[in-house]
Amino acid sequence: IKRGVNVLIGLIVVFILPGIPFILKLTPNRPSPISLGIIIFPMTGIFDKNLFKFLAGTKVPLKLVNCGVFKMKFNGSLSRGVLCGIAAFGLLAGCGGSGDIKIAPVTTDSSTDNSVNNSNNVAAPVTNPCASNGQIQGDFEAPHCMYSTAFADSGNNITVDMTLVDLDDDGAHVFSGSLFIGEDYTKGDLAAAGITKGGDGPTLTIEAGATIGFVDKTKFMVIMRGSQMQAVGSASAPITITSLSDINGTIASPEAVSEWGGLVINGFAVTNKCTYTGTRGEAGFALDGFCDVASEGSEGQDANHYGGDNDADDSGRLEYFIVKHTGNQVANGDELNGITFSGVGNGTVVKNAQAYSTYDDGFEFFGGSVNMENYVALYVNDDSLDFDEGYNGTVTNALIIQSETNGNRCIEADGIGSYSKKSDEFITDMFTRKLNSRPTVTNLTCIYSPVQVDSGTNVSGGAGTGKHDPGAGFRFREGLWPTINNALVVGSWQISEAGSDNLSLIHISEPTRLLSISYAVFCVKK
Repeated sequence: IKRGVNVLIGLIVVFILPGIPFILKLTPNRPSPISLGIIIFPMTGIFDKNLFKFLAGTKVPLKLVNCGVFKMKFNGSLSRGVLCGIAAFGLLAGCGGSGDIKIAPVTTDSSTDNSVNNSNNVAAPVTNPCASNGQIQGDFEAPHCMYSTAFADSGNNITVDMTLVDLDDDGAHVFSGSLFIGEDYTKGDLAAAGITKGGDGPTLTIEAGATIGFVDKTKFMVIMRGSQMQAVGSASAPITITSLSDINGTIASPEAVSEWGGLVINGFAVTNKCTYTGTRGEAGFALDGFCDVASEGSEGQDANHYGGDNDADDSGRLEYFIVKHTGNQVANGDELNGITFSGVGNGTVVKNAQAYSTYDDGFEFFGGSVNMENYVALYVNDDSLDFDEGYNGTVTNALIIQSETNGNRCIEADGIGSYSKKSDEFITDMFTRKLNSRPTVTNLTCIYSPVQVDSGTNVSGGAGTGKHDPGAGFRFREGLWPTINNALVVGSWQISEAGSDNLSLIHISEPTRLLSISYAVFCVKK
């Protein structure tokens, strides 16, 4: 009987099963996978409920469809291979579609989780986002980048292009030393080094949103002649240069000053401390000899100089840029400003800039022609704007608010340095050749501090709290030729000594000539 069954099954396999696909093609209502399974598998006596479920469309794992699921006990010559072939045929014929095999697509995620090493479960190394000085890279101590004095300091200047990125998680670039961009060349060494204009030296690029901090009050930042700073922030992501104490939240007060030095930018523009031939701004104007004026903070390894004859010089771009808590006295005795613009040309762009809590001036301009648009000065202890040495640029849109207890003048401006020591002929020559300071300020609101210095007594009888001269509006002197358009100056009235410019709304001394003052309102509150 067994032998007869084997023969019957063999005949079915050889003659009947190969014709089933053809029959299915000709049958309009072809059998479903379920019926096909019922037709085939009872013939062999190997029907299995798991396989039935698979054919019915349930999610039985495909690995169950193998000979191991067929619950049968056959002895003799019926090979397991024949049975497997029968089962496979039943599955494939039931798939439908012109005899094609249709397999539902399965997506396999073969991506790699780079956060860990899958074999050892060890965290992958974190990419270091810190800057390089061309030889070494800053240390990433998340979220901050830390730079030692071996990376940068006075006497260890940055001489290659460098970028400070915006770090995640409010991270900051923290410098243990001063940061000087470029070398301090003077005299013939400038031309020998190929440094004759802004852009010839290295460039410091600061990304929008980046914060830079200095560890103590002796450290400051200098952009040398020929170098540039490209620092373009945005309203939502300004660039900030401040102190480590401000970054880590240990600063004593929002109005704290002298937490670090300040920023100095040097250029090749005109300063009336140097000698020239011809008339400024006209053809034939040129430098007579060398021009190397020591900038603020310049001494020993802190040496940095400015000056030239190119009022169009380009020291870079500063937009949405904030300096905070500056003004400490550095090695040579200078009290640094928020930003010192020394011989900076009008090829430089300064827009949307702020000086916040500075011990000395907010922004001071020594010569040059750089223009500034949209300036805010808050809690500046000395002069919020200071113009000297032949500055002839324009400041448009300025808001100045001094502290209730400290602050000097909204604007202090000198036309010719050391004026009282100059001869009348020299002074006339400066005027004729347009080398005296001629600033233009348009759209200014100034609310100045009404206090005396801390060595004096206020009208109210209380002790003065000012750290410099008493609060005042404008002080114009020493051959200055300013243009003031649309100004509102507000202060509290107090008695000052006769002839003094202290606590005054506007004080003009020496042969200062107001080229224009229009639509200006000066207010006092008794």
